[in-house]
Amino acid sequence: MGGYQVVYLTEVEKIKLRLDSIVIYKKGEELQFLLSDISMIVNDGLNTTISSRALSKISEYNIPFIICDEKHLPVSTLVPLYGSARVSKYLKEQIKWTEKNRGNCWKKILIQKTTNQRLLLESIGGINFQDEIESLRKYEEEIVPHDYTSKEGVCAKIYFNCIFGKEFRRKRENPDITNIALNYGYSILRSYISNACVGQGLHTSLGIHHKSEYNELNLCDDLIEQFRPFVDYIVYKNQKTYKYLTVGFKRELINVLNGKVMYKKRKMVLSNVIDDYVRTITSSMKTGDFEEMKLASIDTFEVDDDK
Repeated sequence: MGGYQVVYLTEVEKIKLRLDSIVIYKKGEELQFLLSDISMIVNDGLNTTISSRALSKISEYNIPFIICDEKHLPVSTLVPLYGSARVSKYLKEQIKWTEKNRGNCWKKILIQKTTNQRLLLESIGGINFQDEIESLRKYEEEIVPHDYTSKEGVCAKIYFNCIFGKEFRRKRENPDITNIALNYGYSILRSYISNACVGQGLHTSLGIHHKSEYNELNLCDDLIEQFRPFVDYIVYKNQKTYKYLTVGFKRELINVLNGKVMYKKRKMVLSNVIDDYVRTITSSMKTGDFEEMKLASIDTFEVDDDK
């Protein structure tokens, strides 16, 4: 995926294809976007109609097309069946990933996640969280393959209590606005990672750590971990501005993919970082060398609020 624009659509009547562009019809106006410029499309409207030709072309460009429900929350993603010309070859390799490599890869992922959690706490108020920051630093060093000692859960409790308050709990049923916003942002990341995996010829149900037979996105739920703090930051930054999941708040969350971050010694758009990260893990799981799995450092994250 080489695009850079995340297209958020609301109150759109129709989407059609025109050559290698999509045309958006909204309130008597026409807007046109080159498919090669698009990294993701989020359609937040139940009355939108889209042609099959447009959907086919969007899939051809391997662009995630997210559909929202009546509550304006992501419920489905259009994923191409064949993101890679050698999908059968890569699937066989993925099935052969060893338990040792899975364990070591999961360790690396959790260390990167905990590092970003610690860096975010340092950025938003390090002087107030010195003890917690040192605890996270300590747990980073104690994470073992497969996380048999469950350090991730301990770190998450410390981290969330700092960033959102001691009363905060991650809820899946009857969530508050903070949890609703987090779930929305994570869904956006999860959908993009899904397409990045398909683009590499990976099967998203075959995870590194997650193994649920009821989850077709086990691999995405593994790879999302170090990127969750980017959504956490957006929610933290906007929690006093928005009391509900408004269009403006959703735009902020979707825009996380357009943010720029230092990665492999250069500044990159987060969506492109995710693409490279998936490629790197694909290679690392085959060789057992995880040194190329680099951190996208949250403390260098910059978001253009005007996008």
